[in-house]
Amino acid sequence: MTSKTYTVTAINIKSINYGEADKIITVFTKEDGILKVIAKGVRRISSKFGARIDLLHCNRLFLTKGKNLDVMSQAETHVHFPAFRKDYDKLMQALYWAELIYVFCNEGEALPEIFDLFLNSLDILQKGTQMPLLYTLWFELKLLEHIGYSCNFTHCVSCERVITREIENFYFDLTSGGILCPSCQVLFKNIKPITRELYLTLRKLKQFSSNDISSVSINEKVEKNIECIQDFYQTYVCYLAEKKLKTISFLEDSKI
Repeated sequence: MTSKTYTVTAINIKSINYGEADKIITVFTKEDGILKVIAKGVRRISSKFGARIDLLHCNRLFLTKGKNLDVMSQAETHVHFPAFRKDYDKLMQALYWAELIYVFCNEGEALPEIFDLFLNSLDILQKGTQMPLLYTLWFELKLLEHIGYSCNFTHCVSCERVITREIENFYFDLTSGGILCPSCQVLFKNIKPITRELYLTLRKLKQFSSNDISSVSINEKVEKNIECIQDFYQTYVCYLAEKKLKTISFLEDSKI
């Protein structure tokens, strides 16, 4: 007989109000990927769940099988990130990561490596990084690599010519997710020109570990370069998602 209760380690990535006092919470779990669960009565002042239903909170959840949605019967804090409440820029970057998880990961598909990447990245972001945007760019590269959209920055995706540092004009093909040499760029439609400097930075970031990111020295030139790369790379993310992510609009507004 199948058990009616089970436990998962989960990060809250999305929630909507349901009925008079409930919430439907989308969680990203280490064991089962994305799940949608119902938390009953959590909008009442007397709710026992408290901050454990907040976005980005990581809990050990005790769930009961339901007819349509499984029911959150208990939640124990595993990891929480109080620093995000005090730093709007970090909060928005973290919510953007959560939306990336929601858009690119499948419901019910266990992705433990991505779960660990997400949880560890949230922890590093909370503890302090010189430039949250730099870490976001690294997170995007690593996430897409895990789900099969690894970008090719070493060879032309058309003719397989080795891309050398001497080449001055680079083009990124949104369809294949890689670099085109100057000769092949005329054969493709969904391309974006990128500068040599942006190309070299992307290539270097792709090879970085989380420790490498934490040790990057940030100056005004580096910061401006990262902002340009992120604008470019988010174009690629939206192309893959076939829509503009909601959090990108908030991030754009925060620059004004």
